[in-house]
Amino acid sequence: MKQLTSLSSQARFLALLLLLGGILLSCTTRGKQNKINVVRLELEGQRYDSLHLALFLDEDQRMSIEGQSEDGHNWEFFYPDSLYEQIKYFDFFIQGTPDSVKHHLLFRLVKQDDTLRAISCFFGRSSSHIKARYIETTTRRDVLMLRRGTDEVILGTTIRDLFEISTDDQELISSMKIMTYGYGYYSEEFTHEEMMQRDMDFIRQYPNSRAMISLLAYSRYRRGSKDDFAKLFNLFSEELQQSFYGQKIYRHITRVDTVFKNQMFSAWDTDLPELIVQDSSKFNLILFSASWCGPCMRQIPIVKKIYQNLGDKLIMT
Repeated sequence: MKQLTSLSSQARFLALLLLLGGILLSCTTRGKQNKINVVRLELEGQRYDSLHLALFLDEDQRMSIEGQSEDGHNWEFFYPDSLYEQIKYFDFFIQGTPDSVKHHLLFRLVKQDDTLRAISCFFGRSSSHIKARYIETTTRRDVLMLRRGTDEVILGTTIRDLFEISTDDQELISSMKIMTYGYGYYSEEFTHEEMMQRDMDFIRQYPNSRAMISLLAYSRYRRGSKDDFAKLFNLFSEELQQSFYGQKIYRHITRVDTVFKNQMFSAWDTDLPELIVQDSSKFNLILFSASWCGPCMRQIPIVKKIYQNLGDKLIMT
């Protein structure tokens, strides 16, 4: 009887330990899930009644964070850390009523006699602190833009409030360099070899730049071979290689290409299903285009020349 009582006490004690362990594990997990990042912005010479921080995420998702301020000068923006890995870039904007007006904050940073300018940028994890002094406002009218939340192209107005900033946030500094000099982007000013060298030099200087690795992940199907991407990928820190966008690049590099499979899609003019490749005995040129896309418009003369040279040997889809 004494032995049974002893075993029962031990069981209760063990159950209590398991319960306490479960509570501690739950609290730890919940703490990680609920971790909040903050961006702090100190504005000198300009105040706003409201200010928003836009988070541009993977798969073209966008989230708007409303800032908190008591005086219109000192702002705080809070967002869940769980989103951080999927963010491509941030920007500050003033919420306007008309769809045809886009009002943003433009940052200028002078770093070692180098002047950087950017609307879209990236911030360090956990917290980022920016001091900003108002310089001027510029307005441009009759600018082609997309109506908010649609693919409709309209003429609108852009407003830029320029601020001179100071910060120790290396993520912000590296992202402003990307936007100023176009690292990671395709450019007709440079040969492919020159672009590769520029990007490699930049990544060597900023191996922890999340803005750069997210940009490369976004453009992985549009620029360079898998070998080129592997060269760039290997220059990033191990942490970024294991990150959300790092793994996108890794899967792209290691993916085994398969044979093209012809598929049916609805035709744009008749809405009837038709094959992508309509006649395998001819050359088939598949065009991707949009009415608002500048590069798409610039390719039209090239497409016309191809058609003139090949004539009835070519089908364009």
